[in-house]
Amino acid sequence: MTRSTSIAASVESYRSTQSTDDDWNIETLRELTDVVREALQLGSLPSAPLEILSEILKALLFDEQSKSTAVGLDLIAMTYFDKTLDAILSQTTKNIAISEASIQEIFSRATSLQHKWQQRFKEEYFSIDYIRIKDIREGALRDVTLNVEDWKNDKIWLVARNEPVSHHQGDVGFEVGSWWLNIACAFRDGIVGGTDEKATKGPYNVTALPLLTGEEVEGPTLNMYEYTKRGTSKEMPFSILGNRGGPIRILRGHALKSKFAPKIGVRYDGLHVVKQYGHKLVDQNNNIYQCRLVLERATGQKPINDIILPLTPSQMDDWALYIRIVGEQIRAGQGDVAYSEWREFLDAQRMAKEEYIQKKALEASFPRYKLITRKRIMSQD
Repeated sequence: MTRSTSIAASVESYRSTQSTDDDWNIETLRELTDVVREALQLGSLPSAPLEILSEILKALLFDEQSKSTAVGLDLIAMTYFDKTLDAILSQTTKNIAISEASIQEIFSRATSLQHKWQQRFKEEYFSIDYIRIKDIREGALRDVTLNVEDWKNDKIWLVARNEPVSHHQGDVGFEVGSWWLNIACAFRDGIVGGTDEKATKGPYNVTALPLLTGEEVEGPTLNMYEYTKRGTSKEMPFSILGNRGGPIRILRGHALKSKFAPKIGVRYDGLHVVKQYGHKLVDQNNNIYQCRLVLERATGQKPINDIILPLTPSQMDDWALYIRIVGEQIRAGQGDVAYSEWREFLDAQRMAKEEYIQKKALEASFPRYKLITRKRIMSQD
């Protein structure tokens, strides 16, 4: 097989095997655009898919010659090809020398394709995010309703319909590393038994536990984790005490102060066994408890390092649109003050997590030393 034939075959792998108006495979195209955008963020075009990208741009330009073959706006939106063209043009201009013929060719084709799409779709092209928002509402956020009045109580999402599989043991059909926008979506799909942080109980033992808040560090040995949390008795996972040692599904949320937590959303991290559990009353007046949980990850699963990989550009874009959806509804339903409070809450949550992770990393680097918070010295007049 010649080099040109090999490239042509690779391009054909991005075509859809089903008969649709747009005969491109959305998933494989999105994977390609993610690879390209990730590389451009680092200031270089990837060498492996460089020729494939150029040929796909060429094919898309060829399709523009006829209305019957030109791609629709939905495909552009779902593959984030509009953002990929933006990234190629802006990063190529700023950071990448375009002296090489292959880079010049990609730059030229990206420029032509962007111009043709902007001319054909006009204002719809510049408001393409509305297509992606519609897809999120009908897909990732299906069967959940936003309740803006309770955003302070973590009850912002109401689930209209859920799959009743959470009380069964094991993976119950979910792939390790599966990801949701929020815990309500995870409950809707059946991996946990509610929209809060409580453990899911089956007929005989606990089957799932979401770690959405609190703190987590590495345990004493490999694949062990130590989790601590403070809260009222209602917020404590006391039901863990009745667990008989069977593996439970552990989900981590982005607000969990842990280097293992996802940057955004909620992720299923596989089956774990509870090795230790304890709790104590630390504030009797306010009914505040502190629990400590030591978990060991079950063997034979996808390694944790293969799960905590950086999110793709399209995932980050979807999250930004999700935040936009929530923010617009809070502002519309509760006003500008509530919207500002919500944004401040998100920022404080993110900063607290980042500071905790940095602190633990520093303590691990200097195990003989303990960080002490400085006290402010009052000046005397």
